Amino acid sequence: MADEAPRRRNMGLIVALAVIAGLLVLCCLLALVGAIAFSRFRVRDGVIGWPQIPGRNGAVEATRELDRAFPVQGAVVLDVRNPVGDVTIEGTEDAQVVVESLVRAFGASVEEAQRNVDAVDVIIAEEGVGRIRVEARVPQGQRFQGRSPTVRLIIRVPREVSLQVANNVGRVEVTDVVGSATITADVGDVVLRGFTLRDDTRIEVGVGRILVALPADSAFTVDAQTNVGDIDTAFDVRGAAEERIPPGDRLQGEVGANPQVELRLRTNTGDITLAAD
Repeated sequence: MADEAPRRRNMGLIVALAVIAGLLVLCCLLALVGAIAFSRFRVRDGVIGWPQIPGRNGAVEATRELDRAFPVQGAVVLDVRNPVGDVTIEGTEDAQVVVESLVRAFGASVEEAQRNVDAVDVIIAEEGVGRIRVEARVPQGQRFQGRSPTVRLIIRVPREVSLQVANNVGRVEVTDVVGSATITADVGDVVLRGFTLRDDTRIEVGVGRILVALPADSAFTVDAQTNVGDIDTAFDVRGAAEERIPPGDRLQGEVGANPQVELRLRTNTGDITLAAD
């Protein structure tokens, strides 16, 4: 009996040492597996503090500019089509149309970003007397790394102009022009300031707000509707119904004396504002 206690103590020590050794081996194996997995993870996702892949998710940017100017006489018809990017149109006293375009594209490398920016085509052309077409084209079906290319357009025109603008994604802003406009946008605000109506004007937006600022003495019929949003007007609209059906709003009626032109505004989601300059 006297020898059993030392043997038990020795056996317990051996078991404890074996458990500790097993845990150490397990920890080493887990550390090795973790190091391999983390190494693969950092190469793929670029963890801060470790070597990263250049241009992850299209971080490398390339740009290209194209500017054109056309002398014109009298009123101008401007046709603009842009898939992604802001469009700014400014009325001036100059007898010319000036178009400035900036294409931006992205890629995982300088070479890929340059290929993507070169793939975007910008057409700036005069098609008949006083008719200017500006169209940006992005290849259909092409996959871009991380981010889609964008085309920013800044266009200066004589004040008397007929506008036709189709912009898929981006803001459209028009200032200080006299004439008419047909503007469509899938996603993005449409803002007209210092706009004098000379003919029927139509603005349709999928998601975005519409703001039209007209001279205070303007005369026109208004037909405005938003499916989700509010309509505010600074004008006295004759015949307008006061009832609003949430979440949308509708405004129909006449503004000013003897209106001869119509202002038609539609947005699926967004507010509509009629302001008086």
